[in-house]
Amino acid sequence: MVLLCAGLAVCDVIASPVARTAMEVDTTRIDSLTMASGGDALNTACAIGKLGGQSVRLCARVGEDAFGRFVADQVAASGVESALIVDGDNATSTSLILVEPGGERHIVYYGACNDALSASDVLGVDWSGVGHLHIGSALALMGLDLTELLREAKRRNIVTSMDVTYDPTGRWMQTLEPALAYCDYFLPSLEEAHALTGETRPERIAAALSGFGIKGLAIKLGAEGSFITDFSQVWRVSARPVNVVDTTGAGDCFVAGFLHGLLAGLPLNECGNRGAQVAAMGIAQFGATTGIGRL
Repeated sequence: MVLLCAGLAVCDVIASPVARTAMEVDTTRIDSLTMASGGDALNTACAIGKLGGQSVRLCARVGEDAFGRFVADQVAASGVESALIVDGDNATSTSLILVEPGGERHIVYYGACNDALSASDVLGVDWSGVGHLHIGSALALMGLDLTELLREAKRRNIVTSMDVTYDPTGRWMQTLEPALAYCDYFLPSLEEAHALTGETRPERIAAALSGFGIKGLAIKLGAEGSFITDFSQVWRVSARPVNVVDTTGAGDCFVAGFLHGLLAGLPLNECGNRGAQVAAMGIAQFGATTGIGRL
C-alpha cells in the first residue's frame, strides 16, 4: 500500500547559532549554514522514506530553481516516490531558520509555491496503489480545498489523515470543520488544537472533537510527549530523552513515526511510541529529517 503525502514542501536554510539579539545589531557571525528539506508534507514523507518498510509518494509544488532541485534531490535520496509538480510561475517555498544556541528556532517563510497547490493538483497525480492520504500543514495551504480532496479520498475508500500548522487567515475551525468529517486521523499540536477548539486540556480538546467521526486523535505536546485517543481509550506517551540539537521538524517526525506505525498495523498507543522514537531521532541533529534512519 502507498501513502500519498500532499501539502507543504519547503527548502530550509538553517543558520546556527543565532542569538536573540541578532535583530538589534548590524552583523551576527554564525558557525553553521546548511540546507535541508522542510515543510510538513515533505518532512513527513522523507522521514517515512528513511524509516523504510513502507511506500510513500509526495505531491507538492516546487519552482524551476536551485531550491526546487534541492527538494527533488532530497525526495529521491529519502526513498520517496516523487509526484512533485514544477511551477513555472513561482519560486520554491523557502524558510530561513534561525536556531538559538539552546536549539529553539525561529522561521522566516516565503510560501508562494505552496499557496498555489490545489485539490486538482493532488487528484491529478498517480493514485495507483494509494491506500492512505495524508495532508501536511492543511491550514497553510491557501489554494487547497481540503473538504473536496478528503471527500474524494473517502469516496475511493482511502484512509485519511492530516496535521494543520498555524492558520494565517485566523479562521481555524471555520476552515477545518467541513473537512474533519472526512478525516480518519487528526494530528495537531496542543497550540493548534487550542486555537481550533478553545480548550487547553487534551481531554477537553478530545471531547470537543469527538463528534466528527475521527478514528484517532494524536495531540503533540512537545517535551511532554503526546496525548492519543480513539475516543474510547486514552494513552499518554512520553517524549524520549535526547540531547536536543535542533527542534525543527520535531512534530513532523512524530507524525512520520505515527503514520509509519499505522501503515504497519500497530495499535494507536504503539503508533504514538513510534512517533516519539522518530521525533527523538529528528531533534538530535540539525535539519528536520537529517537524523532519521531505518528502524
